Amino acid sequence: MKKSKLLKMGQLFSVTMVVLIFLGGTAGDLLAEQLESGSATTSALSTININTASADQLANSLTGIGNAKAQAIVEYREQNGAFTNKNQLLNVKGIGESTLTKNSALIVLK
Repeated sequence: MKKSKLLKMGQLFSVTMVVLIFLGGTAGDLLAEQLESGSATTSALSTININTASADQLANSLTGIGNAKAQAIVEYREQNGAFTNKNQLLNVKGIGESTLTKNSALIVLK
């Protein structure tokens, strides 16, 4: 890539970050707003397979899922077998409709 194009891309990135900081948000906040409004597509996001992910991977990838809830997901999976439907996460203690809704676009079942 030419140096001038790289410079322009760097400037665009810098301006974007300044705007985000000025607005008091983070990239995560912006993405969450885009997902709620439907203006972001899930293809730009990385997904997580809840049937194979470790507790650490779940905690680091899903909104509102800390270490305890992530471990509960893994334990539920070990006791009941693989998830066949995302709604089965509602059977895991501490996971409600709101948490499922926030993460539904990221969750895959394989």
